[in-house]
Amino acid sequence: MDKDEKIKEMEEQISNLETELQATKEHLKKYTAPSYKKEYYEKNKDVIKERHNKYKNNTNYKLTQLEQ
Repeated sequence: MDKDEKIKEMEEQISNLETELQATKEHLKKYTAPSYKKEYYEKNKDVIKERHNKYKNNTNYKLTQLEQ
């Protein structure tokens, strides 16, 4: 292979990797919470904790630890 072919091949590989990276970033956006949701949970932390405790009491939820 001469230099031009090798350069062209590497540029193509870079282009493919950039496309894959962009697709991965878009996919990860589904799994990361936006900042407005974080603000909501920070502002309503006590309400959310109370709701969870109420659920635990209503359902008699007991934490079971796995033996290791």
